[in-house]
Amino acid sequence: MPSRKIEDLDVRFQPFVQKAMVLWNAPENGSMDVRITCTQRSWAEQDEDYAKGRTAPGEPCTHEEVWRPVGTCKVHPLGLSVTAAVGGMSWHNYGIAIDVAPFIAGKPAWSYKKGGIWDRIADLGRSVGMEWGGTWRKPDRPHFEWHPGYKTTGIRIVKGKWEAGERPIQLNA
Repeated sequence: MPSRKIEDLDVRFQPFVQKAMVLWNAPENGSMDVRITCTQRSWAEQDEDYAKGRTAPGEPCTHEEVWRPVGTCKVHPLGLSVTAAVGGMSWHNYGIAIDVAPFIAGKPAWSYKKGGIWDRIADLGRSVGMEWGGTWRKPDRPHFEWHPGYKTTGIRIVKGKWEAGERPIQLNA
């Protein structure tokens, strides 16, 4: 099971996440009750997520505001995919990415409305130096990452070094 612990992240990334958590949950910012849903995950766990919506059941989809459970949509018979990254191609695999969600009445609030809670989460997360996945071609609003010295596409370089036995990024786990 993927981790939700800050301690499992790269030690250099932990302060960014800790600062963001304080800001997200501070009374002056609306006490948003933002929680971490994923920190570090193994390559095998990443591959399992990649299979969802492709060869394994994924997430429910919506068309024209109609929610469709997995297995009931002709366009997405296995549901929606969860990630575009296979094992080794996600910053989560190296402990320098997190996924978060605001909780309302004890449940994660995944829906997005421009100018709403996700935009506030994004602004505060970026203010501490993290990159937000909500601006990507295929938005990933829960996702924040930090990769010093590497562009977003630098994951291929890191993966190659990792497979060669080098550790350009140090994990605690």
